[in-house]
Amino acid sequence: MVSASHYRDLLQQECAAIGGLCDQWQAILNDRDAAAIPDDVCGKIQIAVGQAQLLMKKKFEQFRGLIAASENGELERRVTVEDLQGFWELVYIQVSDIHSKFQEVQKLKENNWEPASMQENLRRPLGNLNKSTAPRQKSLVVNKDFTAQARQRLAQAKALARKRMEEQVCQ
Repeated sequence: MVSASHYRDLLQQECAAIGGLCDQWQAILNDRDAAAIPDDVCGKIQIAVGQAQLLMKKKFEQFRGLIAASENGELERRVTVEDLQGFWELVYIQVSDIHSKFQEVQKLKENNWEPASMQENLRRPLGNLNKSTAPRQKSLVVNKDFTAQARQRLAQAKALARKRMEEQVCQ
């Protein structure tokens, strides 16, 4: 069974991982070669680091408090393991987002700070440019039959409605 200590361990692991990523990318920004990094990429790095630090200072601290309350039974309402699980699931959405932002900047670094999509577009073959893009025409016979059937059903419905109206007026 999962206990509060399990969530404490999870929190410590994520703190260490995210803290390490923040330190790594902050060092890259402070490095002498940071001038080679485009401004928009520097902005992405700063956003990822800032969001990660905010997450660790706010949500992780709040989660630490909930874990302590669960272990010690300090609050008026008891904090259960299910409460911890629910809070962790909410926080983990943000943790995943932070990791994906750092992965995105890592891909940019591996690609000499250029977006991968630009290089993929240059390498992608153009394909067959002679393909016809005209919409496919439907058979006129099918359309005429369908229209005729619809008109016939409409005429029958109108005739039935008139007949009912006449019966109601006569009564």
